[in-house]
Amino acid sequence: MFGKKNLEKDVVCGMMVDTKTAISEEHMGKKFYFCSNDCKKQFDADPHKYASESMGHTHSSGCC
Repeated sequence: MFGKKNLEKDVVCGMMVDTKTAISEEHMGKKFYFCSNDCKKQFDADPHKYASESMGHTHSSGCC
């Protein structure tokens, strides 16, 4: 399975993903990881929303 040091949270749905195999994108100097193309599309539609939530704010919906 995955080693803990390789896991990051998908900021759209909250799923933990392996950084070595997950879809990723850099936004404002920070790398974000996604469990699926659907989550990446949601992020791309409003990156500031998800980027600010990853800094401590939360949201109530996800895609997965």
